Amino acid sequence: MRGLKRFLATAGVVAAMTVITGTASLASDSHRLSMVKNCAAWPPTCVVTASTPLGFMVGSVITYLTPATLGTPAGTDVRIDTANGKSSAPGHCRFDWTVTPPAGLCTFTSGSGKLSGFAARLSVAYLGGPDFSLIGTYTFDRDNDDQNDD
Repeated sequence: MRGLKRFLATAGVVAAMTVITGTASLASDSHRLSMVKNCAAWPPTCVVTASTPLGFMVGSVITYLTPATLGTPAGTDVRIDTANGKSSAPGHCRFDWTVTPPAGLCTFTSGSGKLSGFAARLSVAYLGGPDFSLIGTYTFDRDNDDQNDD
């Protein structure tokens, strides 16, 4: 009986280490994303003018589906469409002009085309004029190399 308990305890530790290692490797799939959007056409759109490392995002249009609620705690649903119109991802954004400096948050999930499996959590900061930065992390839950929408 003592041998069985020792075996089960060892098996439990090995299983826990496997889960921890698997979780750590999933976290390493997260990458840093930095974008700038220009909102001169606001409302309801902004255009991505810079994107590192996802250069294909330059020229993408972020459409705010209910622009009047962006500055409320509820925020608004959004959609980002790549410049060629072949890829998109739904998301949600909110922005608070009452804090110093003004700041917000945008999250994106799923998507189609090159944005299939895309997920991002981006902090938004006001840069001045019509420009805002979006900085945070992104992941793809699939191999992005097989998604060609050129």
